[in-house]
Parts: sequence; structure tokens; C-alpha cells
Amino acid sequence: MKFLKSKKFWKRFIITIFIVPIFLFLLLIGIVFWKQDAIVQELIDNLNKDFKGHFELRDSHISPFENFPIFLLTWKI
Repeated sequence: MKFLKSKKFWKRFIITIFIVPIFLFLLLIGIVFWKQDAIVQELIDNLNKDFKGHFELRDSHISPFENFPIFLLTWKI
């Protein structure tokens, strides 16, 4: 258990436990913002396949931190 007294161990532990998940979460948010139009277009295409008629959106907004931890996607029809 000598490794528990090492500063190097604790630095790696903190990075692994705290910083890596935060980085992955921010990366996921960034990808969603970057691919927002493609995601919305895919949803519209699926809706138009399932329903009779034509579904159309004017705009969409993603606000992941406005009502955190609830992820909000707003569509203007």
C-alpha cells in the first residue's frame, strides 16, 4: 500500500475520476452542437416517413445548461 502515499498516484487518480468524465461530457455536448442540424434533419425525415403529410421546422435550439441536468431541445414549428 505504499503507492497510496505517492503524489503521482493521487494526481492520476484525480485525473481519471474527475477530469476524464468532465472532458467526455463536454465532448459529447460539443458533438451535439456541431451535428445539431444533421440530428434534427434525421428526426424530421423519420417523422415524415411515419406520418401522412409534411412536417417542417423553422429552427431548433439546444440548451444543455439552462435547466441542468435536463437536456432541452427546442423546436420552432
